[in-house]
Amino acid sequence: MNRYQEPIIILVHPQLGENIGATARAMLNCGLKKLRIVKPRDGWPNSKAIRASSGAESIIHNAGVYLNSQDAVSDLNYVIACTARKRDLRKEQADMDNVINGLIDNTYNNLQCGILFGNESSGLSNDDLDFADILLSIPTNKEFTSLNLSHAVLIVCFHWMIKFQLKNRDNFIEPKKTIDQLAKKSHLSQFFDHLERDLEKGGFLFPPEKAPKMIKNLRSIFIRSNLNEQEVKTLRGVISALKRAGKSL
Repeated sequence: MNRYQEPIIILVHPQLGENIGATARAMLNCGLKKLRIVKPRDGWPNSKAIRASSGAESIIHNAGVYLNSQDAVSDLNYVIACTARKRDLRKEQADMDNVINGLIDNTYNNLQCGILFGNESSGLSNDDLDFADILLSIPTNKEFTSLNLSHAVLIVCFHWMIKFQLKNRDNFIEPKKTIDQLAKKSHLSQFFDHLERDLEKGGFLFPPEKAPKMIKNLRSIFIRSNLNEQEVKTLRGVISALKRAGKSL
């Protein structure tokens, strides 16, 4: 019997409590119950969110609240980011079917997955995408792409529910392949801190004004590599060995 991890919905800097409550309602409509919220504009707890949840109050009461998106994904293995804007980032962008199929395969391989949604006015920032493994754009009318936050969540959760029911209708699901346990984002974050600290000391991140872009490019390389925990440990060992070698010259 396969192990399964329910995907987590993550709202980054949501503005209106009503939209958070409507999101909880949409999630429960589709059988999802795990919600995380990153620094909601109007504070937390929020009575308007509870009222708008219309019976999904348990999701609101059990929601995790975080200061930033990096903390919110730190214990996750795989992250999907929903964005309507084209990004100047070397990250894979896929259609709904491929993203949801991959999500179900990963959750049934016991990987903890999350789906990021940005706020109502500006969506996700590039910094929010640092630890995203794949980008998803919800197809809409090209002349009017604006979606309410809870509507966007409902569309993605609905597609997940349909795929989940189809693949699980016989109470058994066989993943496409057995995959290694992807490293948690917290392990990647520690690796990035290690790498970037030593690169800065070694003069690689120069000139300073170009350093943020260089760091994002480096992080994208490793995120795309789908590193497992042992590979991250190996890379940190490589960095330490190179540093020792430099000192001995």
